[in-house]
Amino acid sequence: MITKCKITFNDGRKVTLKQPATLAQCDKTREIGLFFNNGDVYSGFFKGLEPDETEDDEMTIFLGKQDRVSMIGLPYERLIGWFYEN
Repeated sequence: MITKCKITFNDGRKVTLKQPATLAQCDKTREIGLFFNNGDVYSGFFKGLEPDETEDDEMTIFLGKQDRVSMIGLPYERLIGWFYEN
């Protein structure tokens, strides 16, 4: 388990990642960033966390934009941490 992880973006912005286990309790009215084990970062509004229908024991994170219905499904197992966007 990671106890504290900080990342620095190319623009110099630094963030401290929150534990993946706390994602479901995030403030759904605030935009979040998700940092994955391949270095990818996705930003949007947390829409939910559900079991993956095709994989046993895997979860899917649903992330979307505030004023849109469309969402993207992302693999929870690859999530290193998350943070609130400013």
